[in-house]
Amino acid sequence: MSLIDVRDLVVEFKTRGSNGSKVFRAIDGVSFTIEPGETVGLVGESGSGKSTIGRAILGLNPVAEGSITFKGDDITRAHARRRRALAENIQAVFQDPYSSLDPRRTIEDALTEPLRAVKRSSRKDAVERVRWLLGTVRLPANSAERLPSDFSGGQRQRIAIARSLANSPELVVCDEAVSALDVSTQAQVINLLSQLQSELGMSYLFISHDLSIVQYLSQRIVVLYRGRVMESGPAEQVGTQPLHPYTRALLSSAPVSDPASQKRRRDARRQALVRNEPPSTVGSDQCPFAARCPLVADVCWTARPKQVTVDKTTVECHVFDPESGHPGTKQPKAAKVAATARPIASS
Repeated sequence: MSLIDVRDLVVEFKTRGSNGSKVFRAIDGVSFTIEPGETVGLVGESGSGKSTIGRAILGLNPVAEGSITFKGDDITRAHARRRRALAENIQAVFQDPYSSLDPRRTIEDALTEPLRAVKRSSRKDAVERVRWLLGTVRLPANSAERLPSDFSGGQRQRIAIARSLANSPELVVCDEAVSALDVSTQAQVINLLSQLQSELGMSYLFISHDLSIVQYLSQRIVVLYRGRVMESGPAEQVGTQPLHPYTRALLSSAPVSDPASQKRRRDARRQALVRNEPPSTVGSDQCPFAARCPLVADVCWTARPKQVTVDKTTVECHVFDPESGHPGTKQPKAAKVAATARPIASS
């Protein structure tokens, strides 16, 4: 049984404009699973719907259609009491380590709160647990008496990770958990997350715009664009031999230190995108990437691509569907990207 099963998820928001209120579909039929002990990466540009999916799983965004099940239990529209119970098993680490902690409270107060609220732990047991949590995220025990202002951004994110682990959750939603950190600190936090997973066995939904980071930490990757899944499959395959033109553009946009490799990536990105900005609206009966895709054909504007499986990867693109009528379906092979994902430094 999957730990999390997201099926045909639709999330909508009401917007107001000069012509009255409208409904904006932020997530349009997304499906994926997370297995026990697995990391699934959600990757895409800003506005792709990554965080919206994470918040829907956490119960922070309402679901219009589809379902979310946790260990076979439907939690799509769980009421407040059920959500409080789920907080023991589903936790989150958010982007900003500065705003995630109350500047007026000590680290001990911040970490004992979830223990006493959910598990009703005694003060003594909670304090002992806090000391263990701080050691788990590689911070000294005397950190408990200090305030958040005494710590760097990377240390604060370690504290946020410790707080998410307070009640031994089975799933942690990491929503752009390293994007506000510098590169060296990113590497340390990513390696910490990997080590914690090996030690404690929880699952991650790792949300990021950086495909190379997602590839390093994840076993499977789901690539999102404008609320739809463009490609999903094993991290090694999606991260090094992407099928969808959008995934290729994401990979080529990741910076590398070697100038020659960076130039090759820049050239590859230019070839992968027709223009930089998508149209303001995308109909449900077309490919959302059509306006930017170098492989666009008439069928891309008139029909939504089907999900097609190529090897172990699922891709939503007319090029890989022999029944679509796309003129490019005779060349369905993935284009290898010359530069691989950048390595993550050791902690």
